[in-house]
Amino acid sequence: MEINYLSQDSPDHNIIRESDFINSDGYPFSKCPCWGHKSNRTFIVTSPINYSFKSDNPDSEMLFWDDKHLNAPSPVFHMKLPHFLFWTHDSDVWLDVGDHPMTSLVNNLITVPGWVQISTWPAKASFSFVVVDKTKPVVLKKGDPIFRLTFHSPDLNDEIILNKIEDSNLINEIQEIYESKREESMDNGTWKDRLFKKGKSKCPFARIIY
Repeated sequence: MEINYLSQDSPDHNIIRESDFINSDGYPFSKCPCWGHKSNRTFIVTSPINYSFKSDNPDSEMLFWDDKHLNAPSPVFHMKLPHFLFWTHDSDVWLDVGDHPMTSLVNNLITVPGWVQISTWPAKASFSFVVVDKTKPVVLKKGDPIFRLTFHSPDLNDEIILNKIEDSNLINEIQEIYESKREESMDNGTWKDRLFKKGKSKCPFARIIY
């Protein structure tokens, strides 16, 4: 099963298969076929930069927030990067964005999770998070794992192949088509249906990719 994606913030920002990210030689559980099956189909997104801030003094150049999220039981922020766009030609494939267990301990944050269907419409994956302890800073180092991506298909034995689009002209054209279709679905009120609708895959970018 092939998943297409592009990085919208940094062309050289790659997604790493979890089985390649973890130093499995040091962990006995790496011999477990159940762990291997899942980790081969799970991917790690890392921080592309070094960055830190405190909740009472957020940085508007790098973060989005509003009063409602800032005054939640724990502050919630959206970081402007990393930012990816995913789509596939295979039918009934879901993108599952989940937190990484180390971020609450190392970075003082927990990624906001969610999932979406990427067969009938492309989907963005970006970085929103809850601050664990608002009296302490959020600290990110380049290369720190910040969230995980899992792709679910009707057959969980499917091999997952990530195909990264790197041609700058192609990326620009794909993003223009995506934004145009997104605005159209927002205007006519169909955007929520597109997120979870099941059906035969119909890639909106097939004309320019193939």
